[in-house]
This record gives sequence, structure tokens and C-alpha cells, in this order.
Amino acid sequence: MRPKFYSDSMLCSHYDNLLALLNPSSYRYPEAEEIAQPPNTHDLYHLLLNRRTQFEPIINRAADSFPFRLGKYAESLIALALELQKPYLKMRYLCGLQIHNKFGATQGELDFIVARDTNVEHWELAVKYYLECVLTSGVSMWLGPQLKDALSLKLTKFRDQQVPLGQRYGQDVLSDFGGSGPLNSKLLVPGRRFYEGSHFSDGVWLRWCDFSDHSGFYCIVPRRCWINPFAHTVRQKASASELSNAHSGEQLMIGRVLGDVVSEVAFLVPDDWKQCAEVYAKELLREE
Repeated sequence: MRPKFYSDSMLCSHYDNLLALLNPSSYRYPEAEEIAQPPNTHDLYHLLLNRRTQFEPIINRAADSFPFRLGKYAESLIALALELQKPYLKMRYLCGLQIHNKFGATQGELDFIVARDTNVEHWELAVKYYLECVLTSGVSMWLGPQLKDALSLKLTKFRDQQVPLGQRYGQDVLSDFGGSGPLNSKLLVPGRRFYEGSHFSDGVWLRWCDFSDHSGFYCIVPRRCWINPFAHTVRQKASASELSNAHSGEQLMIGRVLGDVVSEVAFLVPDDWKQCAEVYAKELLREE
């Protein structure tokens, strides 16, 4: 049996994943910016970009042992970047700050508290991938591939839970960092949308039955490589028919391979995904 998420199909560059997380061009959800602006990661991004020879071996070696779940993996990468920048940018930070009420009960967690001079910010991170579902009514919704998440749900959680949590309980950390005033919340939401299609092309989702006769070579993109699928070295590739025979019906991100790198990515879903997505989307609309 192949490893979960097919982690052997590509050689992952954790360093390039981290650069993608910090690169402002990776912020693909302007809807989140209506709730809170993204943090200014420009200096941190360029520090790593310009010191690749120095930092890349450290990051790649450390990240091999990071949590496998994509969100926790991304948090660990950013925490490592914040640690490495200290002699250069002198940003102070806390990671995974547990928030408790006056009775000692846990209210939640703030991903990062980051301070530079007297400017103190709460950074909330979410690495998200959504597929478009256009309902028969014409309404378009963005749903998680496994139909357990939706962009609208994530935005509601940001607006109603995470941002107020930082503003309500984060005041206690301001004095420790020499800041004043409200704790500014920032949303770091890298990821990608996939639009419905019937032919393989970059940024679409399609059913397995529409994929099996495509020409060329493809690879499965492991979960850790979703962050920056074009930066990693392909170890295993196959034709569309070979992938279909081995994995048809699974939900997978795949890449078209040129040489030993990915040139385009798409998401493959079971043939009945659209019908199941409509049911899930309608349930969400009723709850709203």
C-alpha cells in the first residue's frame, strides 16, 4: 500500500513552501481581506529569499519532522522563519498563544503574536483549497474537496471567533511587547481555488471519467507540496490511464509533468462529486 498522501511522489522543498507562505502573491482570498488585512510579510520574505544558501539547509532539515497536517505544518514553517529572523529584523513573537477567560477555561488560540518596535499584531493563518460548485440555481459556492469545509464557513469563523478573540483577550500581551492600543488582527490566507472544467488545465477540477484519456505524464501532488506544487522535484510520474487504473475515485491534486517538475495542477474528484457537493452546499445555505 502506498503511503498516505503519496508523500514519496515528489521531493518536497520545505524552503520553497515557506517562501510561498510568506509571499504576498500567495494570498488568493480577497474575501478574507474584507474582514482583516494580511500581515506585512515583505521583510521576512525577502530576508529568506536573499539568504537562501544560509537558511535553506536549516529549514529543509528541521521541517522533515514537522507535523503532517497541512495547517500545523505551515504554522511550524512560519514559526521557524520568525526564529531565524531574530538577529536581522529583530521581530519579537509568540506562537500558539492559549487564551483563557477569568475562570481559567480555554477560549481558543491565537496562531501568532508578532511585534516590531511598538507595532504588535495578531496573525491568524489558514492554508485553504476550495473547489467551485455552481448550483442549479446559479449560485456559486467554494467548497473543500472532502465536503467538510467551505470558504463561507472559514470567513464566518474568522469574523465571529478568531478576530474578536484577539481583540478581546490579546490586550494582556501588549504590555509584554511594549505596544499600546488594540491588538491588530491580520489574516494570512494562502491557498488556491479550482474552477470546474472537463479538460485538464491549470486551476480546474474535473472528474476521473473526464481525465483518463488525457495525453502526457502526470504525478500526484502530496499534501505538503500543495503549498507550492511547482517548486518540487517529481520522483514518480505516470500516464493518465495508469493513474486512473490505480487511483480512480480518490480526491487528489495532480500535476502535469514536464521533465522533473510540475507545469500545471488540477484537482481530480469522484464522478459523483458535483451531486454530493450540491447536497452539501444546499445544507449550508439552509443553515445560513
